[in-house]
Formats: sequence, C-alpha cells, structure tokens
Amino acid sequence: KTVEKIAYISTVGGESHLFTMNLDGSNKVQITKEIPIAGFRQNELEFTWSNNGNAIFYPSFNKLYSVNLDGSGTQLVYETGINEFISEVASNPANNLLAIKSNNALGYEVKIQTINPSNAALVATIVEGELGAYGGLDYSIDGTKILYTHDVSSVENSQYRQLDSRIFEYNIANDTTTEIDTEKPSGFNNLDAKYAPNEGHVIYVYTSNDGFSEKRIYRKQIGVSEEDVEAELLFVDAFMPNWE
Repeated sequence: KTVEKIAYISTVGGESHLFTMNLDGSNKVQITKEIPIAGFRQNELEFTWSNNGNAIFYPSFNKLYSVNLDGSGTQLVYETGINEFISEVASNPANNLLAIKSNNALGYEVKIQTINPSNAALVATIVEGELGAYGGLDYSIDGTKILYTHDVSSVENSQYRQLDSRIFEYNIANDTTTEIDTEKPSGFNNLDAKYAPNEGHVIYVYTSNDGFSEKRIYRKQIGVSEEDVEAELLFVDAFMPNWE
C-alpha cells in the first residue's frame, strides 16, 4: 500500500519521536508521544512500516511497539530480555514476520531474530553469540532473505568503532550466509545496507573506519563481481539510506 508519506525521527524535549510528513515536506505530524523511540545510540535506531502501511513498528529499549499513522493505537508487540535493547526492525511484504536486531548497552552481544508480531512469538534466531557490531538490517520482499552488516574484525570497544564492516545476506531456506562483495579496501566500512525495491541492487554507506570522515552512499548490483559491475556513487556526505 502506498501512503504517500515519509516517516522520520526528530528530537522533542530531549526525547526521540517518530513523525510523518507529506512527500513535499508539508503536514508534519508527531505520531509517538508518551513512548519515544529509544535505546542504544540514536543514530543506530531504526523503524519499519507495517505491510499495509497503516502503522509503524519501532523500538523503545527492550520493547517493540506499533503505532498507527495518526498516532493512535500504540501497542506492545514484542519484548526481549531486560538488557537486550532492540535497535533495528525490518518488515517484508510477503508475510507477517519481522526481523529485529538487539544488542547490549555497548552495542554488542547481538542477536538477529525473526518474530511474529501478531502473537509475540520468536520464530528463528539467525545471529547469536558472535563478536563485533552488526547493523544495516533489511528483509527481502519475498521474506526469504535478510540483509545485514557485520564488523568481521570482531573488535569490541567503548567507542563503538567498527574496523571492517561488510555486507552479508542470509538465506532462510537453506540457512546459509553470503557476503555481498564490494571490493572494499582495508580501513573502510560498509554500513546501513538496504535492498533496492527490485532487490537487484543494495545501497549502503561507505566510509573510513576512523569514525568521523565523510560518508558516501553507493549502489551495488547483487550477484555480479566487482570486475563486471562497479559500485555506483549516489550521494556524497549522506547516511542512513532507505530505498522505497
């Protein structure tokens, strides 16, 4: 369903809340009020639209909520352990399942899981017990694959600095994980990976691992080598892409 709206996060009174606006930037509406979007690092938090476009799922510490586009009907749909902060959530159009990423207060001890929000049931655990930072969560259109990034250096530090973050795709049917190779040089990270609408490409943030250099958004075709098709630069000095 196309709702002709953009959802985004903005700070109100020291809290982060969800807003919607029209595609031209008009009619800004705050849809979360009493329960903010919150958890580990504001710039690591993400939300997702429901299948029908009538609601948004968002995390608040160890709880996942849904809220209608008019701000009504806020409901708790899932809850993790007390020290497991839900940071990212992704939906798919094919089924009712959600993918969520949770982590501890430092961003580590990550779990990537699929859940059923209609009955608060855990369906499957995809990542658990691995070292290093994860992110860039997305769910394929047909509900068969999950996209994410992982810092394969496995370094964990109080600054949450990632050293070698790469893009991976997990196939639910055969329980395999494949790296989407962008020929990234050492010293750089691929972050915030998302599928294109036709899933023929992924978009992602490319930046130095120093944590403060310029961020660029690239597009890479899936299933071809870097020698055949190079990644295409889309935006300079940008981050947190989402392709609808």
